[in-house]
Amino acid sequence: MKKFKLALLVTVLGLFLTGCACSKQEKKFTVTFNSNGGSEVAKQEVKDGEQVVKPVDPTREGYIFDGWYIDLNGDKYDFTSAVTKDFTLNAKWVLSVNGNSKKCTLTCPEGYTLVNPKSADCKCEKSEDLTTTKPTTKKTKKTTKKTTKKTTTTTKVTTTKTVDQTNLANALAKLTAKKIEKAGVSLDYTSSGCTITNTSNTLNGTAATKNRTTLDGNTVKALLRDTTDGSIVSSYNVVCGSESATKTLTHTIAKSTYTFTVSNTEDGMLKVIKVSGNATDYTLPLVNAKYNAALGGAPIGSADKDIYSMVFNNDANTTYIIKKA
Repeated sequence: MKKFKLALLVTVLGLFLTGCACSKQEKKFTVTFNSNGGSEVAKQEVKDGEQVVKPVDPTREGYIFDGWYIDLNGDKYDFTSAVTKDFTLNAKWVLSVNGNSKKCTLTCPEGYTLVNPKSADCKCEKSEDLTTTKPTTKKTKKTTKKTTKKTTTTTKVTTTKTVDQTNLANALAKLTAKKIEKAGVSLDYTSSGCTITNTSNTLNGTAATKNRTTLDGNTVKALLRDTTDGSIVSSYNVVCGSESATKTLTHTIAKSTYTFTVSNTEDGMLKVIKVSGNATDYTLPLVNAKYNAALGGAPIGSADKDIYSMVFNNDANTTYIIKKA
């Protein structure tokens, strides 16, 4: 019986050790590659303690690949290092063509040489692709000069296109809707390197808002602020060199919050005693009152107590609709 128990214990212990060994042997980690805008690179499953296989370098138009990094501000990853955990390798890129139209601002990575460093047409090229051998014949020298001129022209076109794309992105970012609270607001926009054209403006809101709000070209000449928000829908065409786009904005006409207060008179009539709201209160009588003499403090019939009335603001071009408080 003792021999049987001993044999059973040895068997169980052997299975436990085997299981532990297998578990340790099969432990793997995932290494993910973030190409940061470049071509896709597949992730790798690596056994504990082994090395990740360096993948084929990704590609990205207009950029040079400058290695894999765990931290882009740190050192390049050493592919001879043992893998002991999950982690992500990030691709680092360097511009291959100059984005400055006036001077060269490129810095080339290791293994690349800066060509035309004193020109705005500078670029980075692989050092191994450049030759320092001088032409041995007149014909060879002429051919080399022609090839260089063609390469420079291509680089200049690419650089111009990049500048136009940047200008277009900046112009579209500036096209943001406006909140209109006073007459005199311009619906035009400007942006460096681009032409922004206002192609149409459409007034939306109540009939009163559309009748009292007017435009002089692309400027709000007269403005009515109703008791609800109104709007002006404007369309724009943006041209930046060879790049172009369109955009539509909905500008808000801020609503009026003015109200008037009435009181009873001895003859049973009502009269306006206060007009308030928005930024300031009006004192009576209202010098700029329009369309309703009662806003100056004179009695009005009780049947008129819920009417809407208009008052001009101090700039004489912005009108508010006000109602009984």
